[in-house]
Amino acid sequence: MIWDPAFYQKFPGYAGILPIWSNAHWPQLNDYNKMAHNFACPISFIAQSQKCRYEKVIYESRLVPTRLNHWHDFFNNLTWLQWPKIKWAMIQRYYEEGLSASRTPLQNILAHFDECGVIICSENLEVFEHIQQMQWKTLFWHKRNLLAHCQCIIIGHGLLDKARAPYIGMTGKTIFLPYIPASLKIIDEVIAQTILSTSLALMPFPLLGWPVWHADNQYEEFYDNTDYFRAKR
Repeated sequence: MIWDPAFYQKFPGYAGILPIWSNAHWPQLNDYNKMAHNFACPISFIAQSQKCRYEKVIYESRLVPTRLNHWHDFFNNLTWLQWPKIKWAMIQRYYEEGLSASRTPLQNILAHFDECGVIICSENLEVFEHIQQMQWKTLFWHKRNLLAHCQCIIIGHGLLDKARAPYIGMTGKTIFLPYIPASLKIIDEVIAQTILSTSLALMPFPLLGWPVWHADNQYEEFYDNTDYFRAKR
């Protein structure tokens, strides 16, 4: 895989991790571990072996298995560095559910959020109502002004990987935060507690509807694509 040090300049949705890493080469294990030390992140990174069970290794040793020179694992590691409490909360709940051959319903939800997680922060509950009702054109177009007072933060490392080449169909899984936190650190703490203390219900979120996250979403007809902006069943 080819390293691109300017990856974060090509999609505005990278703001949540921008720019933890900026260099002319692929980060190696010592780079990740130096960053973890500098950010006081309570985990370390090791090379992935074929036999390791990802969640078990992390929970029992606080070591994150990593494939080097690999975009998906690069974004996974960045999310560990930026959102250590959220990531640990997901690992803890996943591990506590047991490590059988098949996932439990909760483990499926956690896996979806780890890969495709999006946090929507707003003081206006109307935003969340439109998302829950899947009223996408209303939210993104007719009431677009509501989004000026919102934050949309991607934390799913799978979505961050896909965002290197955004495509119609990219969909996040959202958790709502009913206020605008003062810092990303507060988001990390609050969402981690949410994951640990409550049942989780994730709503789909067509990511490219967010203003300026796609060149065509400045036009009303963009939101007429009901294959992407689907109505509630």
